[in-house]
Amino acid sequence: MELVRADITAPRYPVDDITEREHCELMAKCSNLTLKVAVGYVLPPRPDGTFHCNPIPDGYAIVGVDEVTNGFEGLDLEYPTGEGETHLVDAVRTTILWRKENIVLPQWTPRQQTQPEEAPQ
Repeated sequence: MELVRADITAPRYPVDDITEREHCELMAKCSNLTLKVAVGYVLPPRPDGTFHCNPIPDGYAIVGVDEVTNGFEGLDLEYPTGEGETHLVDAVRTTILWRKENIVLPQWTPRQQTQPEEAPQ
């Protein structure tokens, strides 16, 4: 059996630590600004996860789009929807791939890391 180690050099994002579907805001970078372009939910990462039978690219997560912010309906998607649509407005009520660095989890708080108890001496 081969032991597979996580790539410790890869950046970690809050999305990497969720264990259930979470409400999220989808952001997009425009010049030196980061703008909220949609709201929806993000699914927890799965080892060897796929999106429409293809591996999920590093740095991406599966998100569902509930609502697009006015003015961003025509934003081009980096990866088309499962139906081949290429604009953000076409992703409403379906899932798409989104860069983890551009996913904000406004209602999520990370679990507290517990320190191992010291053995009595």
